[in-house]
Amino acid sequence: MKKFLSIAVAAICLFTMVIFVSCGKEADSEDVAALSNEIFDGLEADFNTAVSILTYQMCKPVDYSDGVDKNGNLLVLDGDWYIPLVDEYDTADEINAVLKRVYTEQKCAALSSELFGEGGTFKEIDGALYYEAGDIVYQPFNLPFESASRVSDTEILVKTSVTYDSGDVSFEIVFKNENDDWRIDKLTEDGREVDY
Repeated sequence: MKKFLSIAVAAICLFTMVIFVSCGKEADSEDVAALSNEIFDGLEADFNTAVSILTYQMCKPVDYSDGVDKNGNLLVLDGDWYIPLVDEYDTADEINAVLKRVYTEQKCAALSSELFGEGGTFKEIDGALYYEAGDIVYQPFNLPFESASRVSDTEILVKTSVTYDSGDVSFEIVFKNENDDWRIDKLTEDGREVDY
């Protein structure tokens, strides 16, 4: 009988420990999700500006018809069409300043190389930056974040989704703490890293 009671007490203790550990992990996950939402709230305005730049939305208006841009913003060079960026973001320094407020140093370096490196997205013409005309489809990820976990003391992995007409697609964000500031280090949509 004593042996049975000892086993029962041990089982109850183990069950209680499992419940506390499970509840603790769930509370930790909720805390990390709350922190992730707070981090993104602080980055959101600059993130939206960066995304507008990176998806060709930060350009001057074009009203093209009958072979002419009525606004005078469309430039044709060597058969390619170029559109100038708005004045506030028409230099590399202005764009890099926005990127640095949102992304980690490593991500900024990669984006800057794609934008301004040889064969990059932007072309400098008469001291101003131009896009080569084109479109990038961007669909925002779903907020608020409901699932997040700490990868390390300086990294958080957020799992969310993007909703398209065809359904939801998985989306992950890695936040990294650099110099006491949280920044976005990586964005992955459906397993593919994206550049915004």
